[in-house]
Amino acid sequence: MGKIFLVALAILAVFIYLTLTFLPWYGALLIFVSAPVVAGLAFFVFRKPILKAIFMLPFKAKSARLRGAEMTVKEVVQVPPIADAPLEGAPLEEEAREGAKPEGAPPAPTEPLAYYRLDVVIAPREAHGGFAHWEPGELMVVPLDAAPADDVDAPEDERITCHALEIFHEGRFVAEEGMKYFGTERLRLTIAAPASLTGAKLRYYFEELGSVSLPRDAPIQGV
Repeated sequence: MGKIFLVALAILAVFIYLTLTFLPWYGALLIFVSAPVVAGLAFFVFRKPILKAIFMLPFKAKSARLRGAEMTVKEVVQVPPIADAPLEGAPLEEEAREGAKPEGAPPAPTEPLAYYRLDVVIAPREAHGGFAHWEPGELMVVPLDAAPADDVDAPEDERITCHALEIFHEGRFVAEEGMKYFGTERLRLTIAAPASLTGAKLRYYFEELGSVSLPRDAPIQGV
């Protein structure tokens, strides 16, 4: 961001110099008077991408902490359904495309869910400026075919839900309580995903950390 500001400042300085050097005083005055109007029109025309870029700036800054981080998958196992968690997911894709059903029609079929426990180690690179910490609670697990994280026009992919997040501390896993961490951490996530999915990936804001295979036909392990 600082580099962009310096480049913009340099371009502005060159523009002012050329204007004052090669134009008569009334031409320079006309340009300086009309510049705010032109800038306002440009902002009006391009306001959507500009506002979108401004909105994403803090999230891009946070995601940069895990840019280039190394993710090691220690284990992925299928586990029994979690108490109080849904047993069925979103409507099947074919039914979802048809839109709402008429009143009194039978409910759209839903795809059964499978539950998995992911045991992963996330090792950030050494921090150099910006955010020095990262927050495991901000991790997302999304399908392999999910839209890119920077595609803000794409609907949020909610096919995978996380029901538990634990961190390895003093030789055992304990519930992660929204803390901030500065280095390598081992995490365990319990997720629910449509049974048809064979893989998922971990995402930290705009950074893709790595992918995991979902062993849907493996024996179910006890929690």
